[in-house]
Amino acid sequence: MGIIKSRGYGQCTWLVARTRLGQGLAVPTTAYTTTGAIPAVGANDNRYRPAQWDALTFGTKHVAIITTAPVQTTNTDGSVVWTFTVREMNARWDEAESSSTRTYKLSAANLAGVRRVVNGIGTNASSSWVATGYFR
Repeated sequence: MGIIKSRGYGQCTWLVARTRLGQGLAVPTTAYTTTGAIPAVGANDNRYRPAQWDALTFGTKHVAIITTAPVQTTNTDGSVVWTFTVREMNARWDEAESSSTRTYKLSAANLAGVRRVVNGIGTNASSSWVATGYFR
């Protein structure tokens, strides 16, 4: 079994570590280390903006990685959406790699200038899991 800093091949953490190392980037010190939080759907924006190579955490259940540069679109209603590809390993507990197009959406700013999270970043692991943190 291939291992990177205690992360075994077939595990989501191994794919994230391998991908970040391949880009010359740091590997999280533990499987679920984060450098910041991603707000829950309905919560106020905390200024998180998806970035290529962000390691996404889904609580302590799963990790994935953004592998394309997010494309930002501002809608006519003032909401903002970022679209990008997320790569995962063993998302369906099948030892397989998968990729999917994902979005992160914020509402239009209210009168106080505050935006709320409308769509969080999902995963192939479970339709109800939404990213809660990131490592950059």
